Parts: sequence; C-alpha cells; structure tokens
Amino acid sequence: MSDTTRTREILTSELRLTSEGFTRSLGGLSTEAWRFRPGADRWSIAETAEHVAVVESAVLRSLTTRLAGSPLPEAERAGQRASDAQITRVMFDRSTRRPAPDIVLPTGRFADPGQAVQLFSSARSSIIAWLATTELDLRGLALPHPALGLLDGMQWVLFAAAHSERHTRQILEVKQLPGYPGT
Repeated sequence: MSDTTRTREILTSELRLTSEGFTRSLGGLSTEAWRFRPGADRWSIAETAEHVAVVESAVLRSLTTRLAGSPLPEAERAGQRASDAQITRVMFDRSTRRPAPDIVLPTGRFADPGQAVQLFSSARSSIIAWLATTELDLRGLALPHPALGLLDGMQWVLFAAAHSERHTRQILEVKQLPGYPGT
C-alpha cells in the first residue's frame, strides 16, 4: 500500500469520526440550548454549528473547483510551510482564540440544529467521496488558508477534520458552562 493511499485512508477515517462527533454534539438540543450564548464575546452553539457547516462547504468548493489549478510552488514543497502536525496542533489548541474570516462568520442562517447538520453532512460526504475518487496529486497542489498559510490538498482535508473537531470541543465546553439550559 502506498503512502498516499494510507494517508487517504487515515484522512477518510478522521473525516468520518469528526463528522460523527460534530453531529452527535448537536443532537437533542432544545431551542434554548441551541441559542444559549455563554458571553457577549462568545458564540452560541447555533453560531458555532453554522460556522462549521459554512466552512465545510467552502472547503468542499475549494477542493473541487480551485485546487486542480493551483500547483504548489517548488520552494513550498521543500518545507517552507506548516506541517500536518502543526495544523492539527493549532486547530486543537483551544487556549488561543482565532478570529474567523468575515465570509464564514455566523449570520443566523439556521433555525435549528438539523439544518446545520444537513449542510455540514452533505459537504462532508462530498469531501469523502471526492477524496476517494480524485486522481490529483494532493501533495503537489495548494491553496492559501487565511490563518495557516499555504496548505496542500491533503492538508486541506486534514484541516476540515480538525476544524470540525475544534468546534465540537467548543460546543461541548458550552454545554458544561454554568447557566447552560441543558437539552
């Protein structure tokens, strides 16, 4: 089995696991729990879920429409960018708040968790299917990320999994806060 095949299998597994965790974190929420805002400068579960679903759709669009035309510059191939481990470490570090780009900020698109899950699940399933069928050299193509810099195709898939996990953890943290209305 080639390294590329093994990496794709690992990424597919991570995409499935983080999808299940995100979806499970939104299950059974009351309207009050969905909209509970833990502080003036903190997102509600509704806002967090919307952000995750919108980012997932944006990653899908980037992978399927922009990546093929974006070869990774030779200098970047030599290691002048973030490693896979750094991407995961940055995304899982909840001690550092990271401002979201305006285009993926929550705007109140979803009235209930089911709508967010539907958009997220559709995009995530499409990413998994794309990863299984694309013949692109994912390590040889790259697109810029607003905070992480230039990411190759595999790293974009890794980012999608890590991003949803980061925000699943955020949702679970909100559920543990004093004043959270429960489910």
